[in-house]
Amino acid sequence: MCLVMWPAFSVTSLTNSSVRWTCLFNMWPTFFGTNLAIVLVITLLIFQHQYWRGVELISNGLIMR
Repeated sequence: MCLVMWPAFSVTSLTNSSVRWTCLFNMWPTFFGTNLAIVLVITLLIFQHQYWRGVELISNGLIMR
């Protein structure tokens, strides 16, 4: 039921329907949890090196000033 409802999800239907609120909260741990975990891991793997280089460059720039 929740998976069928999900594509038709919108802000107005979210505020109008309490069924969708409960559906959202029921799906939160599985749907959002796994997706957020995957996205965070991928972004960390991609940007980890560049992020730390950026932090290092910024800190070096601040120290040099």
